[in-house]
Amino acid sequence: MTRANLDRLILDQLLTRLDTDFPEADVLRADETDQWEAGAVEELEQLGLLRPLTPATAVFCDACMDGHVVEIEFAAPDRAYIRCEEHGLMPLDLQRARLWQVSLAGFAVCLAKSPLSPREILPQRLYQIWFGDGASAVPTFLARGLRWADGEFIAREARSIAGSGAMTILVPTVGPDTLVIDCWIRPIQGSLAFLDGSLALDLPAVTPPTPGLAAGVRSERKPRTSSDKSSGRRPGRRRLEDDAAARTLFENGERLRIDHPGMTREQVASRLNLPPSTYRRYVSRFQPRPER
Repeated sequence: MTRANLDRLILDQLLTRLDTDFPEADVLRADETDQWEAGAVEELEQLGLLRPLTPATAVFCDACMDGHVVEIEFAAPDRAYIRCEEHGLMPLDLQRARLWQVSLAGFAVCLAKSPLSPREILPQRLYQIWFGDGASAVPTFLARGLRWADGEFIAREARSIAGSGAMTILVPTVGPDTLVIDCWIRPIQGSLAFLDGSLALDLPAVTPPTPGLAAGVRSERKPRTSSDKSSGRRPGRRRLEDDAAARTLFENGERLRIDHPGMTREQVASRLNLPPSTYRRYVSRFQPRPER
């Protein structure tokens, strides 16, 4: 796998964690980041996408196969242990206690296309990143959790700043079920990449929605007609991007089931903040078929 593909997988993982609705979903443990290529954490810290946190007070036991959580015991500031019921007292590499938070503010800084710094509206939830200062530009926001219980409040906050005109809200992975009037809601997962040490957004030009129409992601999809099928037209770029985002969510869900044996697909859907029917559809589309 190329470095570019590895970087994109890491970015997709960070965006999925930002949009997942359960406590501390945006917190990464060293056991997770150790799976990445060397230097990736430092690069993400420099870009501001990862913010170091106070080290953990407990870790998963790596001395046995149970994977239970154990408290960290310190013999000295630089020497620690964990106590496993099966293996007793075991030395702990303190690097395993490191924690990071995925920073929406960091993504806002990287994506801002204005000489002004991104405007923080709600910490770690809503930022204004483009200010609509061009002739055809529209106010643009970066938000997470539009599908959460308070998602409508986040959208209303953006609307109160944008006024009655068109606006764009970029979201990490998926937009809300309820479409927002005069608003283009655009997932960025699958469209981010590192370019010359900075973060690049590979999206078509954002154009203002038609006034009075809801311009959420679903409203822009058009069913293929029989003439489209007969003429052999290929799916447009948006369809391909939506498929990529859906596949990423499916793969992240399957990883959750591997990490947590016994977790049902309904529970996985809840962790990914997806309706169960949507996740079942992804499973039907992307799960490998057994060979006959």
